[in-house]
Amino acid sequence: MNAPAMNPAPDTTTPLVRAGGGEKTQAQGLQALVGLVGNWNSPSGNAATGYNIMPVPAVGMPGGYQMLDTPYFEQMTISALPGTAANRGGTFEQVASPLFYEQRVYFTNKSPELDNTLVHAENGSWLHFVYADQFGEPPSTQHQPPATAYVKQVSVPHGNDVLAVGASTGPVPGPPKAFPKADDTVLPFSDPARGVRDPNEVLQRQLDTLAARGVTVTSTTEITVDTANEGGAMSNIEFEQRHANVTRFATTFFIEELSDGTTQLQYSQSMWMDLAIGAVTKKFVHIDANTLVRVT
Repeated sequence: MNAPAMNPAPDTTTPLVRAGGGEKTQAQGLQALVGLVGNWNSPSGNAATGYNIMPVPAVGMPGGYQMLDTPYFEQMTISALPGTAANRGGTFEQVASPLFYEQRVYFTNKSPELDNTLVHAENGSWLHFVYADQFGEPPSTQHQPPATAYVKQVSVPHGNDVLAVGASTGPVPGPPKAFPKADDTVLPFSDPARGVRDPNEVLQRQLDTLAARGVTVTSTTEITVDTANEGGAMSNIEFEQRHANVTRFATTFFIEELSDGTTQLQYSQSMWMDLAIGAVTKKFVHIDANTLVRVT
């Protein structure tokens, strides 16, 4: 049994941001994004569903780096706005229906000194795009490509900005058909103490835990975005470029309706990095995976 945490538990019951009413007025424009609106939490301590791996340069360690494995819990608030944003294209427009979000992540089930400490925070927006004419109606000859209809914009206070582009599928009956797999070509990682070979395994473990209680996933909507897709981009400050340059970001969100009437959000997120280890640049991937439940 772990010793009690030395840090007070954060209050995750109060939404981090809120611009109410937008989800009602913009549901049609948001499309799959409407399922993201809400205040989402994940459990802490031994019940934690989040798992993170992070490469860190470390002088004196074998290979010059250390892989940090970290159980975590988090709070995420995603709010719709009562309006849209239009990109002008001459005879037609590209109209975005936006969500704003904030996310805070905390260590848990690690050590009394670290448990409940903030390890990551970010904010940004989700966007769904459609083409419209100058009067807001769909143009007859121009259509938003489905493969680039969804965008996640991320601002991370390390000096990283993300513009990830992609698509949505569903809702389809049942659970996700498959979860992402870690890019093992750049992932020198294993955690035998917790039986983890791929951080994404925690997603299926949570579904198995629900199934043992008789709870199933009745439908799934999937949103996948990637900076490697057309229109995507990564930007890093000069220090990060020299020491831990992020070259690609990708994430998949699974919005799952459960048989007990609750809504569950699962995600897998990967960031590919070039780490300067002495005079050598090594490639790594930083992976997060977690399951959250909508609480409001």
